[in-house]
Formats: sequence, structure tokens, C-alpha cells
Amino acid sequence: MIPNHLPLVVLLVVIPCATVCADDSKSPKPSELVMQLSWKSLEGNCMGGLLCFRPGGEEAEKLVKMGKAANEALLSVLEDPKKGAAAHLILSVIHDRKKLPNINQFFLPSVEYHYKGDDVVGWTYTFNGLSWSWSSDSGDSVDKAALAKNAETWRKRLAQK
Repeated sequence: MIPNHLPLVVLLVVIPCATVCADDSKSPKPSELVMQLSWKSLEGNCMGGLLCFRPGGEEAEKLVKMGKAANEALLSVLEDPKKGAAAHLILSVIHDRKKLPNINQFFLPSVEYHYKGDDVVGWTYTFNGLSWSWSSDSGDSVDKAALAKNAETWRKRLAQK
């Protein structure tokens, strides 16, 4: 004899469990997300005359939420000229969030402005040990040697934990 409440148990327990399990298998892996990082993953803003930024875009936000589980994937792209600054920012938010100056989760780098006459034609950000630049002529850029040094710093630091 089948109890009268069995169909209700199937609806309330089995089906939701199957849905949750199916959703987990579709979640992107950190290694897939880091491949989508770019300069656009550094969301910039100007607050009260201060240039500031935070991890931007769905992939960056997911990596931040993954926390330390994203470490290896982020370390793997730190020397990539198009992904390294974003990976550095995400690692900084994951590991140093409490000590980084920020306004509403926008982080404050030091900024050096570059001029041509009286016009600002670019700037160099320095944030948590890494510097990168933007210029009106060439867009975003970062020195490969600075990326390599930064990657080594992160590797040593995370190996100690």
C-alpha cells in the first residue's frame, strides 16, 4: 500500500533537489571565468573628483563571490597583459578587502595624471602594488615586467597561507 502523502513528498523533496543539482553542474568554473576577464572588468567611476574602480562585469563579480576557490585560476592569468590587472584587483578584493580604502565598494588607487600642455592625456593607477596606465593615444596598458613581479608576489603570498 502506498501512503497518500507520497506524491506530495516527491513534489516537495525530489523535484527541488533535482533542480538545484542541475543548476550546480551549469555553474562556470573559475578557469572559464578568468578567460573572460579584460580591461572592461575594471569598472571605473569618479566620486567627488576621485577616480576609483571595482571588479565589474558578471565574470568578475562571480570570481569575487567564489573567493579563495578562484585563487588558482586568477594566478594563472596575472601575467596576461589584458587580464592581469583585473585578476590582481579581484585577488586584492578577495584577500585584502578590509584594509583597502573604498567608497561603496569602489576602491581608491593612487593616480598620477599625464599632461600634454594643459590637457590631461592619461593617467597611471597604482593599486595594492601594481601600476597600469591609460592614455588617450593607446588606451589601457601595463608593463610586462610589472605583471611578472606582481604574479610572483601573489604566488609567494598565497603559498604561505
